[in-house]
Amino acid sequence: MHTRYRRAGFQARRHFSAVLIFGALLFSGEALAQQTSTPPLSAGVQQPQAAASASQQVTADVAQAGRRYRAGIRGGVGFSPQLIEVGGHVNLGPIFTDRLTFRPGIGLAGGEVTTTLGFNLDLLYRMTSDGSSAPWRFYAGGGPNFALSHESFQADVPVEGTDTTNRLDFSDTDFETGLNIIFGARRPSGVFFEMNATAWGAHNVRLLIGYDF
Repeated sequence: MHTRYRRAGFQARRHFSAVLIFGALLFSGEALAQQTSTPPLSAGVQQPQAAASASQQVTADVAQAGRRYRAGIRGGVGFSPQLIEVGGHVNLGPIFTDRLTFRPGIGLAGGEVTTTLGFNLDLLYRMTSDGSSAPWRFYAGGGPNFALSHESFQADVPVEGTDTTNRLDFSDTDFETGLNIIFGARRPSGVFFEMNATAWGAHNVRLLIGYDF
């Protein structure tokens, strides 16, 4: 009888030991699985986040560069002398302040008597902030003007040694300088209207319409 009890107790202790060993192995296996699986999951989450952040930064940099360097075209009429003008420019800025922009440009104008090729170095000041909901945003400015001017009472200028004529002949020209005085209004879409008056040497008053891309 005592032998049977001892055998039953031994078997119970063996079963209990087996359960403890199995539980320890199970717990260590789960811990090892968590250690090996967690880092790749974290890295997998961080990589798309880093890629998205880099993409957003590149997009923001491109948009900022686009705002700082905007090309534009313009055209209109001059009144003294009477000219039709076309030209182009580049908006650089803002510089120094959020409202100041540097706008170098070139313009070609022609009329019945006068042909001019002008170079402008204008500074524009925005009187209306970009955050305004107004349909038109006003600006003013000015800058030096350098112009090559040719005057002829002939419709076309003969090219020496040939039977052809050239309307844009600048062989007999005057070099003139002046000061531009500018008042204008621009829509958020990029369309603008402008009064551009040049004082002193290359004097003229022009009404222009243009578009900034």
